Amino acid sequence: MNISAHARRVWQRLAIALFPCWLAQGCVSDTQLLAGNATSAVETANKQAASELSCPGAAGSIRSQRVVQGAPLGYLWSGYI
Repeated sequence: MNISAHARRVWQRLAIALFPCWLAQGCVSDTQLLAGNATSAVETANKQAASELSCPGAAGSIRSQRVVQGAPLGYLWSGYI
């Protein structure tokens, strides 16, 4: 599997895991959305590293974050790197 396919799969899993949070948030500011999803994003990244990279001691952190207007449904989603 190449890196882009792996990254796509990780992002898809992250989106699926966080979708209920996004749906339940209602009207929130960008800052609130990012802060609310940050912990889940790091936990998901740590679990992915532990299972897929065989690195149980991995410790993730957020290097950058942004809110992107989603299409076609218009939902906001947060992206973390």
